[in-house]
Amino acid sequence: MKRRGALVFAFVSATIACAIGAACTFPDVAFGTADGGGGGGESGPDGMGGGTDGAQDGPQGLDASTGDSALVEAATRSDADTKIDAAGCQSCDCDNDGYFARDGGCDGGPGAVYDCDDGDKFINPAQGFVADFTWTSVHPLVYDWNCDGTVQRAYPTNLSCGGTIATGCTGGQGFQGSGPNCGNSADYFECKPVGPFCAASKIDTRTQLCK
Repeated sequence: MKRRGALVFAFVSATIACAIGAACTFPDVAFGTADGGGGGGESGPDGMGGGTDGAQDGPQGLDASTGDSALVEAATRSDADTKIDAAGCQSCDCDNDGYFARDGGCDGGPGAVYDCDDGDKFINPAQGFVADFTWTSVHPLVYDWNCDGTVQRAYPTNLSCGGTIATGCTGGQGFQGSGPNCGNSADYFECKPVGPFCAASKIDTRTQLCK
């Protein structure tokens, strides 16, 4: 009887010892966050799970070198005078710029595009934007350097900014108000975030180009 009691005591003692030993040798485990999230990735600095947080980059301003008001190449008169004395000229292309006058029996050309000033080779249908403000042509439409019957300006005017830093700025780039006259310069602006809203911010000084 004493032997049976001793065996029972030894068995119980061994069981307790094993239980304690097992509890003391549990492997390390990673627990989920308090909201029940699992340990599916390394935590970020704020305790959030790994991966992206879904945040989007804020609105970016236009790059002046690539935006809709990119810098435009412009022609200027060389030191040599491009005007000629066409008095007595019987040619359809007195200034030798490749375009014919419309009067005097000439029908314009090439492609029936006429030269609005056949006495000035700087003024012709192929002319691009010009930075000069001096106009001495016989053509009545001042600054119509390319003879198309209109005056086109390279850079927008009457800049009006809208939007917020949250929604993005609208308005782009341009001169404030009517801007400078053709061939003249003024401060040039871009709509950018200023505090929570958007406002005109000077980016450079530009010459208004025309054709």
